[in-house]
Amino acid sequence: MFTLLLLFSLLLSCRAHKVGLILPAYAPTTSAAIKDVAEYTLSELGSELILVTREYSLTYLSLLDTICELLDEEVVAIVSASDSTSTAVEADVTSQFHIPYIAAVATDPYLKTADRDFLLFLTPSDKYQSEAIFEILKKYNWLEFSILASADDYGINGIVYLQYLATRDSNFNIRTSSTLTLARIRTRLM
Repeated sequence: MFTLLLLFSLLLSCRAHKVGLILPAYAPTTSAAIKDVAEYTLSELGSELILVTREYSLTYLSLLDTICELLDEEVVAIVSASDSTSTAVEADVTSQFHIPYIAAVATDPYLKTADRDFLLFLTPSDKYQSEAIFEILKKYNWLEFSILASADDYGINGIVYLQYLATRDSNFNIRTSSTLTLARIRTRLM
């Protein structure tokens, strides 16, 4: 709550502030769309916010360099389109500087910790997706099912919570639970 109040107070002040935007260079279409939305949002706010955009590659060193560049620019908040794994690294750094970090796409329910007090989410956690899937299973009385998910933070956290929900109710039986890496999915599709 404190972080939200801090962010709104920054938006309402009359002084110009810089807001950092971290985009993954390996996803140019997604990055371009997020940048367009951010620029449009800032223009609609009518405040004097300046968007400082930086891209990073697949390495953690590149990610940390990008964060340091934004900190050198004296941004007052950072918005990121990073996945949950990268968000953990970014939030660990920015929280130490008391910089609000807004995760645009991360959904890992375990990202929010006491050490990451300045971390805000724009998307619902995997926990809610798992609850929705479980409600569908209950509604259609699908008592026996298998789980197939991606082998990343998104899929693994979804599996774990869906398994937890199913084991709490003795009516349900999970036949199998598997993950696929993106490389395995691409190979099978070709």
